[in-house]
Amino acid sequence: MTPRAPFNELRDAAARGDWDGCRSASAAALTRLSWGQARPLVLRALRDRWPVFQALHPQIAWPGPWLAGATVQPDWEVEPEGPGGGNFIQALESLAAAENHPEQWVEDAVEAVAGAIMTEVIVVGAAAYPERWRRWYRAAQLGQVTDDLEPIVYHPDAQAAARRGWLAWAESLAQVQ
Repeated sequence: MTPRAPFNELRDAAARGDWDGCRSASAAALTRLSWGQARPLVLRALRDRWPVFQALHPQIAWPGPWLAGATVQPDWEVEPEGPGGGNFIQALESLAAAENHPEQWVEDAVEAVAGAIMTEVIVVGAAAYPERWRRWYRAAQLGQVTDDLEPIVYHPDAQAAARRGWLAWAESLAQVQ
């Protein structure tokens, strides 16, 4: 495998809208880095989406200072009720796991980045289909399944957000090599 192969695979997967391919190529690229090299990139991916989260969840303020390196106690029990909130909190949890479990930081870092990108995807798709999102969220809270999430995630604007997110991630990874 050439040194640029994981980045090319990530770019190709992003262009195809292949979420699993993006995750796999991200893991392959990250294995070429140390956590010290990857950490700032993962942080940037989350920081870039902090304004998206904050706009819909202004009452949940701790992630901003936490991402900036402040000693803040994260509230992992918080359950944001707006679009993308749960995805962003899960992304933060994955970042914390990468920090605390060096034996599996690559998997956790991929989860953090994917969750951050999904935050934006859900926010964009939910804006296009607010009633579908509300139905899906109510059903999810009750442990029920609906077919409302798929149109949200696959809305053209949401897919464009996913492509932009994964391509930006690929570019940040490529700059480290």
